[in-house]
Amino acid sequence: MKRSVTAIAAIAVGALALTACASTPATETTTPASSSGSGGSVDVAPRTIGVISISRSSPATLKTEEAITLAAEALGWDVEVVDANVVADTAAKAALNFVAQGVDGIIGLSLEASIIRQGLLDARAAGIATCEAGTVSDSDLYDAQYVDDNIDLGKTLMDHILDETPNAKVGILHATNNQAGLDRQIGVEQSLAEHPDATVVGDATPDLTDPTNATQKAVTDMITANPDLTSVYAVFDNFASGAVAAVRNARSSAKVWTYYGTPANVDALRNQPELGGLLDADLATTGLLCVDQFLRLFESGTPINPNELTDRGGLIHRVVTKDNIEEATSGGPVTFPNEELLDPFLEAWKQEFGTK
Repeated sequence: MKRSVTAIAAIAVGALALTACASTPATETTTPASSSGSGGSVDVAPRTIGVISISRSSPATLKTEEAITLAAEALGWDVEVVDANVVADTAAKAALNFVAQGVDGIIGLSLEASIIRQGLLDARAAGIATCEAGTVSDSDLYDAQYVDDNIDLGKTLMDHILDETPNAKVGILHATNNQAGLDRQIGVEQSLAEHPDATVVGDATPDLTDPTNATQKAVTDMITANPDLTSVYAVFDNFASGAVAAVRNARSSAKVWTYYGTPANVDALRNQPELGGLLDADLATTGLLCVDQFLRLFESGTPINPNELTDRGGLIHRVVTKDNIEEATSGGPVTFPNEELLDPFLEAWKQEFGTK
């Protein structure tokens, strides 16, 4: 589900694939609870939430993590984060460790339930709430999954690319080993079928464990083989910087298109001619919904609503280009700032639960 806003930016959930590599240490950070907001923190019991991020190399996933931390600070909760760094074993161990630790809730960020299956089963048996924020396959192992329509994301962005560039010669950077990449590619194919003047002249599946270098090499190879390349579609936001570098180094006129108004992408859209635009969304809302549903469960015993995102009308989608970047960001470093996304939640929490 989505709510569309007049055209120009993008979204998509930064789902990354997991590869079962040898042991890579997890990055753990504990964020101490602190008061935030002009009215003080919300008057609720202290809690500890464990967050498992598929990879902090995805700026969009990191932004959602930061939104969760910001919300937790307002509630006086502790947040402990493990960065799986795209390693399946690290994510699986983190889930088991959080259960053993006895956290109150576990949030996965673009994390397939199958990767942490045993941890989710143990969490349910222990009465620990679970939620997924990002884009993954449907699973009933999580208590709720707040994800976006990736088929629509792929189609919407490719439609914009092809409408902007008649007779486009397109290079596609996709991901075939995770649900988000597969779904977005379905949307891309739907769009291409409606634009018979466009031609796909190259495609690649970059290594998610080294996205920048892998993407730069893939796009360089595409341009070498197809000097008339006009457009590069990057299925994940962490593919953008490598693609932009390849286009610049080759002195190609091709434009790179990707997802999310993260700091790096906003800066590139303002200052780097190689980046054509973004399909953006208020993605961090998915993480805030996890916190909101945990809060209502903990404080009021209200069951987690797995359809909460749909009930709210879905996420906002918009295409952001150089023509509307200042309007989309109000001169700031990101679109959909986390503080603005948190505000309505925080006001509702203060009214319902009071402040300290």
